[in-house]
Amino acid sequence: MSKAQTGIITMLLVVLLIALSAFERGGAGTYVEGAQSKAGAVMWLERHELTMRPGAIEALLDGASVAVEPLLVHQGRSYVAVNTIEQAGAGSVYWDAAKRQAIVQIANTVRGSLDRLVYEAGTQHPYLGDGTALEELRMPPPFLYEGRMYIPVSVLPAQGIAVDWQDGALTWRWSDKRMELASDQVVVTGRDYVLTVMYQQELRTPQLMMAGGGGSWSALDGQVLERGIVQSDRKFNRIDFRMRLQPGPNPIEVRSAQAGSRTMEVYWEPGADTAAELPVRLYAEGEERVQIAAPVSGYTRLAAGEALEVSGRILHSDPAEGEVVLAVWRFDRAAMDYTERMQEVRLPVKDGQFSGHILLEEGGDYLIQIISPKYMEMSGLEEKGAALWGDLRAAVDGVQ
Repeated sequence: MSKAQTGIITMLLVVLLIALSAFERGGAGTYVEGAQSKAGAVMWLERHELTMRPGAIEALLDGASVAVEPLLVHQGRSYVAVNTIEQAGAGSVYWDAAKRQAIVQIANTVRGSLDRLVYEAGTQHPYLGDGTALEELRMPPPFLYEGRMYIPVSVLPAQGIAVDWQDGALTWRWSDKRMELASDQVVVTGRDYVLTVMYQQELRTPQLMMAGGGGSWSALDGQVLERGIVQSDRKFNRIDFRMRLQPGPNPIEVRSAQAGSRTMEVYWEPGADTAAELPVRLYAEGEERVQIAAPVSGYTRLAAGEALEVSGRILHSDPAEGEVVLAVWRFDRAAMDYTERMQEVRLPVKDGQFSGHILLEEGGDYLIQIISPKYMEMSGLEEKGAALWGDLRAAVDGVQ
C-alpha cells in the first residue's frame, strides 16, 4: 500500500472516530465503550486513471508519469501489453511460457465481474481460472510482440476496467473499493449496541450479519440517518445497525457487494447483578415446550473443571420421552464464531423431567445449545426431527 493510500485510510478513520465521539482507547486494537454504544466502519472508493497514447513508452497514472509498454493499434484494433495491468496496480499477471498463456488476477479491491482470466496467444476467447473456455466473450486474438503478450483493449471492461478514447489518447478508469474498521474488537458494558458505518454515496448500502453460533448467521436491518456528509472530496452516508448482544463474544460482519466484508467481535461481559437477571434464551418452539430449572441464569462464569448443572421439565405431552441434547461449542477467535464443538451431553427424559451436568475443563467462552428430543414430523422423512429449544452462555476461567 502506498503512502498516499495509507494517508487516505488514516484520514477517513480519524474523521469517522471524531464524528462518532463514542470511545476511549482501551488498549491495542480495542476500544472500550464510552457514553454511547458505537464503533465504526468506513467504506470508500479510490479512483484511478491511466492515460496512454499509441506508441508512447510513458503514460500518466493518476497524474504521474510512469514507464509502460507501448499501446499498439493493429488492423484498427487497440492492444495493450498485459503486464500494464500489473504496472497500474490493478492486478497481478502470471506468465505460463509452456502454454503461451497470461493469467490476469484483478485486485480483490477492484472487483471486476471476471476477476481471473487466462489469455492465450492466437485464441479468440479467454478462459476462466479452472480452464473453462469463455466462448461467449469473443475478442480479437491476443498475440506476442517483442516477448510481451498483448491483449485487446475491448476485453478490459470484463475485468472491471472501463476504457475510452478521447483526443487520440486511451484512458483506463477503475476504482478500489475499500473498507476498514475502527477496531476489530470492542468491549462494551451494556447489552444494547449500535454499529455506525459511513459509506461513500457511490457504493451500495452495506449489510450487517450477526453470528448465532455453530456456523449460523442472521441479517440485521440498518437505518440510514444522514446522507451527503462531505469529507474531503467525497460524500458519505451514515447508517446505524442496532442490536441486542448476548453475553460473551458477539461476532458481527459488515458486508458490501462491492467492498467485500470485515468481521469484528463485540464482547459483552455482564456484571454479576445483570448476569443473575438474564434468563436462559428460549426460541419460539422452546417457549411452548420446555421450562429450564437450572441454571437460573443464561450466563454463568465457572472455573476450569467446574460442572454446570442443567435441568428442566417438558411442558407438553409431545415429546413425552427421548433425550434432551446439550451441544457444547467453544468460541474460536480465528474463525470468529462458536465453531469448536467440544462435547455433546445427552439427558434422558423421565416423567417429563431431565437433568445432568456439563464438565467444562478448558478455559474460553462457550455456547450451549439445548436441543429437543426428536418429535417433529419432517416432510418426506420417516424419522422425526429435533428442534433447537434454546441456548445459554458460559465463560470458563483458565488456560485456553
